[in-house]
Amino acid sequence: MGDVAVGIETGISRSEGGLWQEGGFQFGDWLAPTSTPEYLIADAYLVGMVDRLANMSDVLGYDDLRERYRAQHSELRGAFRGRWLDEGRMANTTQTAYALGLYLGLFEDVDPQASINTLKQLVAENDYLIGTGFAGTSLIGHAMHGAGLTDDFCKMLLQTKSPSWLYSVKLNATTTWERWDSLLPDGSVNLDMMTSFNLYSFGSVAD
Repeated sequence: MGDVAVGIETGISRSEGGLWQEGGFQFGDWLAPTSTPEYLIADAYLVGMVDRLANMSDVLGYDDLRERYRAQHSELRGAFRGRWLDEGRMANTTQTAYALGLYLGLFEDVDPQASINTLKQLVAENDYLIGTGFAGTSLIGHAMHGAGLTDDFCKMLLQTKSPSWLYSVKLNATTTWERWDSLLPDGSVNLDMMTSFNLYSFGSVAD
């Protein structure tokens, strides 16, 4: 508990509003087919981590810390909305942005159903192909299931075109790749900067 709290309190450069101070390096939604602002992701995860700290404090009986982090979570969620939401819609329209918002409760009190509809539309318009990278893949299934979009997510899981989980299987993969297209359709290696044929990130959907 102590190490987690120290990391949140002192390990992050904060702006005046309490969100991330822009300027440092962020991996963001690494190797995603669509681009989500790095600091939208960083800010969303910060809000989510403070919420978890409040819940951890509650379970462990640290009443003062619980109230402290609940208050901080409320302030940060408001700051996030002021920075990244416009009339209840994300400033960035990607699967990752909306999955983060739904999974972390960032749309509460601002018509979450509209956000659910937007994510459903994004997925359908992308022919049910995955659009997330390292930051979004582990939670998109949880977000869609929690939003009542389980059937849509299952349809995503069964796609075989790139980017998809079964694209690599169709190319005889026995491991999870770093890129959605570490091998190109003709069987040649995708040499765009780097690649790996054994990396955890896209397999995290099974968490």
